[in-house]
Amino acid sequence: MGTGKSIDEVGCIHTSQGMEFEYVGLIIGDDLVYRNGRVETDYTRHPEGSGEFKRPHQRRPKPENSMILDRIIRNTYKVLFTRGQKGLFLYVMDPALREYLRIEIDHVNDAQKRLRTYAQKIAEKQRK
Repeated sequence: MGTGKSIDEVGCIHTSQGMEFEYVGLIIGDDLVYRNGRVETDYTRHPEGSGEFKRPHQRRPKPENSMILDRIIRNTYKVLFTRGQKGLFLYVMDPALREYLRIEIDHVNDAQKRLRTYAQKIAEKQRK
């Protein structure tokens, strides 16, 4: 990971931990969804082979650990979201979450455009 050919490499939270890349491609799986007006996690949809949930005394995650598992899933995506210094290519498997994020990203982009326009007007006034 992190070589000049990183566009051809695939990693996970463990291989990208502590590293930053110019761009990151991220697939949000079925373990993060948008339901009933909220972003929710579903630990039962998290990849079974991943090591995040492994505990020495139990083979599978237990429902009573759902709050901890929720934090692990959210934190995993948070870390992966922040690895790209210049940008993020995002694919979202859950259609409802994909639409929610598209709307939220559009709101942020619109706000940034308004701020740039406002800053340009202030700069023009100061030059006069």
